[in-house]
Amino acid sequence: MMLKTILQAMDQWHSMISKQKGLAGMAENVKQGFRAGGAAPKGYQLEKIATGAIRDGQAVMKSRLIPGKEADKVSSYLKQRAMGIGRQSVLTRMNLNWSATTALSMEWNALTYAGHTIWNVHEERVEGRSKTGKKRRPRDQWHINKDTHEGLITEDEAEAILKQLEDNKHKSVRSTSSKYLLSGLLRDENDNKWSGDASKYYRAAGGRGRRMTAMFLDELFLSQLKADLQSAKFTGSILRRAKKAGQTDTTKQRAALHRQIDQVDTRIQRLVELASTSSAPDAFLRSVESKENERRQLLSAINELDEQSSAENYLASLTEFDIKRALDQLFKELHALDRESLKDFICRIVERVVVAADKKNPRMVIHYRIHIRGFNMASPRGFEPLLPP
Repeated sequence: MMLKTILQAMDQWHSMISKQKGLAGMAENVKQGFRAGGAAPKGYQLEKIATGAIRDGQAVMKSRLIPGKEADKVSSYLKQRAMGIGRQSVLTRMNLNWSATTALSMEWNALTYAGHTIWNVHEERVEGRSKTGKKRRPRDQWHINKDTHEGLITEDEAEAILKQLEDNKHKSVRSTSSKYLLSGLLRDENDNKWSGDASKYYRAAGGRGRRMTAMFLDELFLSQLKADLQSAKFTGSILRRAKKAGQTDTTKQRAALHRQIDQVDTRIQRLVELASTSSAPDAFLRSVESKENERRQLLSAINELDEQSSAENYLASLTEFDIKRALDQLFKELHALDRESLKDFICRIVERVVVAADKKNPRMVIHYRIHIRGFNMASPRGFEPLLPP
């Protein structure tokens, strides 16, 4: 009986040691920028990379993420979600047949889509259940290695998505959206966020400060929004900003990046030569891989400049007629929406709404986001006096 107990204890100990070694290996993979395991997330595919090491006569391979066939769709979806547009609205607008579960999983994986390798996110499971009752570990326990692969969204966009998910754990988004058109957008002059209060007011976060009637602010906002979309002055303001955004000279940046690539190429060639004559080439080959990764990042930066130049050429070619036609289309869309869809529409074109809650002279300013081929131009409208609610 004692022998059986000892053998069971030894078996458990070996299992624990094997598990710890496996987890340590995964952590090291993440540290080096490789995948810790598993299939590629939607929008990516796995690229196999030789590490230079040999095990049991076979080359040791690691995997890294590269954009896949659905990368553009995934990027567009996540960028719209980062803007606060509802999940189902984006899926419907883009005609995507992804399940809500798939879309939600992608959103929780936002940092991976920002180009980072993440591990240790999910709680340990025993017999199919989480040991703590929670699905994910606290953020400070995640293992994050930044800029390990090409991102489909920015880190700021990823953080915006994660913040929405965290906030939504404790409240019904659909209910809030339908009651408060400006939830998530409304702030005061000190950048304090305002949220819904007592079902019919907006109030500074924390429940302190002056309340303002939600219906009054919503209707006033919609009135100003409609007026702006049909305003010749507003059209001219957007056109001037578009022309200004199309005047960036990237020649020096591009030349500097090409010089860096030449330097990296020279270094890679030297490392390959050293590896070919060395009796222990592994260290040189690992350095080659590191330099290749640096080269890919530099090429990615050049591609971004190319895309920026293309977008700037487009901006420079815009006319007042082009802007007016786009605003007319937005105006028509605005009138055809129900209240839930209207909230999503507002999040697409408005960056924030600032209220100056002065008792004698309350005022509002609308900051628009105008998206033209990837450019986000906040177009602030001057302070407008409000009637007291």
